[in-house]
Amino acid sequence: MISEKTLKIVCAILSAILVALVCHIMWPYIDRQKTRLHYRSDERKLAAAEFLTDNMDEHFTMVGDGWIRYDTIFNRFEKYFERHGYHGESSPMTLQHIWDSVEVHSGPLKSEDFLRRMDTDQALSDVLIENIDAAFEAWQSVPDSLVTKDFRMFCEYVLPYRIGNEALEPTCRRHLWEEYRGMRDTMFTDIQSIEKAMNKVLREKKGYSNSELMWQFPYSIPVSRMEKMRRGSCMHICEYYVHVLRALGIPATIDEVDVWGNRSGGHCWVTVMKDSTTECALDALTGKNLRLTYRPIKVYRRTYKTNPVDKKAKETMPYDLTNEHRIDVSHKYFKTHTIRIKAIPEEAEKHGYPEYALICAYDNTKRLWTSVDYGKHVGDGVYEFKNIIGGNCAIMAFYDKKKNEHYAASQPFTITESGKVEMTRPIGNNKRDMKLTRKYPRFKRMDFHARKLHRTWVEGADNAGFDRADRLMTIDRIPGDINDTSIICKKKYRYVRWTVDKEHKSCLAEIRFYGKRTADGPEVPLIGRVIGGPKPTIDTRHPYKHAIDGDPATYFDKKANEDGYVGLDLGEGYEAYITRIKFYPRSDTNYIIPRHMYKLYCWDNGWRQIGIRFPMEHELNFTNIPEGMLYLLRDMDGGNEERPFTMDGDKQVWW
Repeated sequence: MISEKTLKIVCAILSAILVALVCHIMWPYIDRQKTRLHYRSDERKLAAAEFLTDNMDEHFTMVGDGWIRYDTIFNRFEKYFERHGYHGESSPMTLQHIWDSVEVHSGPLKSEDFLRRMDTDQALSDVLIENIDAAFEAWQSVPDSLVTKDFRMFCEYVLPYRIGNEALEPTCRRHLWEEYRGMRDTMFTDIQSIEKAMNKVLREKKGYSNSELMWQFPYSIPVSRMEKMRRGSCMHICEYYVHVLRALGIPATIDEVDVWGNRSGGHCWVTVMKDSTTECALDALTGKNLRLTYRPIKVYRRTYKTNPVDKKAKETMPYDLTNEHRIDVSHKYFKTHTIRIKAIPEEAEKHGYPEYALICAYDNTKRLWTSVDYGKHVGDGVYEFKNIIGGNCAIMAFYDKKKNEHYAASQPFTITESGKVEMTRPIGNNKRDMKLTRKYPRFKRMDFHARKLHRTWVEGADNAGFDRADRLMTIDRIPGDINDTSIICKKKYRYVRWTVDKEHKSCLAEIRFYGKRTADGPEVPLIGRVIGGPKPTIDTRHPYKHAIDGDPATYFDKKANEDGYVGLDLGEGYEAYITRIKFYPRSDTNYIIPRHMYKLYCWDNGWRQIGIRFPMEHELNFTNIPEGMLYLLRDMDGGNEERPFTMDGDKQVWW
């Protein structure tokens, strides 16, 4: 039998545990009330505190063991850049080796290494108070030429203490104010000047730049770590820019495209606001005002504020599309439309006519249709989608949230610039022939690389130093992807090379030399000892041998102010008349590559194979192909960049 004394002790312990548990549960709420009480005598700051605490739900920090491992990378990156400077290559091979060594030692980055720690479960009063005071001081000192003093805009786009899921640093805002206040006061004269000032200070002076290596790190990086390495993905750089702008009292946020409508992947950029109508979009990737090269179906804007979302949609649709801290701003960038799509009756019946359906774009990195928005059932199997950007191809799908699976609910369809929906479907039993030259559109960025070959040349010589060399060919135009040039050559050469002026940078994917051993002999591919420069180092990603390795997917990147060339020493007794030069600029290599296997598909309730070819030249010919469909060409021997296309006469129309 338990004694009265023992019972009292047990009760006291249980009471203490209960009090501790209640305090643990209630402490974040009590802490938020502490923030409000702190400003009870300041109406505006109290309103700001209420805005932050009332909209705190769903905001979080990523925590976990992953940060311990990857802090090693950040610290080693910092040491590397301190030694070599921040203005060199964005992702030198040394950094890749550092990343690889951490992965070998600790395993690859995994989502389970990180956990969400909700802001509502933390005591953040000190962070909030520090943030509110600093935000007001900076905002109130902003010249009227930069920002209209709209309190709602201040709360939404200046005041927030976070922009992503970064770890919170209480003194971050004041630190950035001291670091960059001179830039604001001397270089920001109006909203249009912000782009030049940010580019001059952050990119040119401090060396912040995009790093493909950091695309592998999917979470927000806090300010202190970003300042160690000054490298990141588009998202990381954008988030740092927003922290800087907000610390200076300037409204800013991130606009983003989850999936492009006409290429793989997505993008994000910084949007700076003067008032509700005057905005400036800054592309942190290039450091310039935004120019959208690719076509989105949707553009979203990050907000701190909690926005209304239909409860049923939140329960049944993907999280990203029902994120309460994003709003649709597609109409700010393009003309948009409301479209209606009728589901395939059998699919609608099989899935019970769901209340919502998805509109999806093709993402070739996953080789899947990926959701970009959802629409509501308006009756008779018809679903309505609002604020949709035209000039795209999409498909409608039903979604099973428990299984995280999509089910095609319509044929693919195109949306014209004027908003007209056109279904892709067979035109009776009509058949057609096709001549195809690419599996992916050739975007303008390919001209950027090709332009670097302009005014480079090929020369032949009878000595290794190329003294008194003869110029055999000059590239006097911007070349295409594949270039084949005949040469009239009246003498033999032992040495032949491609070269460029020392002060110019250039890049060459592949060069092949052809010639004759005798004046009337047959033309043959020339072989010999590869010669070139500069000599590769540990940080050389693209050495000269990449231009003569038989693979146009690799390339020689010749930097400015260094001697660079690549060629052949044919050997003594093997001199030749140079008759032809075939060369390839650096490119996406999505043209047709001889001897690769290609498969042609059309969408017929899934991708159905309708042809296979092994080309010997840079084109493919198909016959007896169903007309009016959506097609996809796949290189089975390399590369995953592929886009759906339709045919307009003999022309591939890319989507």
